[in-house]
Amino acid sequence: MNIVGISALYHESACCLLQEGRLSAAAMEERFTRIKHDPRLPVHAFRYCLAAAGLTIADVDCIAWYELPQKKLARQLWSVGSQPDAAETAHRNAALPEMLIRERLGHTGPLLFFDHHRSHAASAFFYSGWDRAAV
Repeated sequence: MNIVGISALYHESACCLLQEGRLSAAAMEERFTRIKHDPRLPVHAFRYCLAAAGLTIADVDCIAWYELPQKKLARQLWSVGSQPDAAETAHRNAALPEMLIRERLGHTGPLLFFDHHRSHAASAFFYSGWDRAAV
């Protein structure tokens, strides 16, 4: 199974490729664009990861996004209070990850969203080499 992980639209966007559960490629978008802390969808990093493994978009079984858009939306709505323009922007932003992945990367398959902090914990655990951990 080929799973692409994406972190973007905040700061330092990046992409990685897991093949059968093993990391086979990873890259940060700023390495290609030369824009420090580039937050945009990591299109170049995505292409690099696929090319490094000899894959095409048709070989990608799933794309995993690093956070839950609805959870981020709730956080943004709480912080903007009663500012209607900011609330409208936050609602549009919640749909942005899926729209960008479908339109710019051409992925038509499954797209899964994961809790941001649990993603950090999983990354720390699965690459620790330990069988058990307190995360």
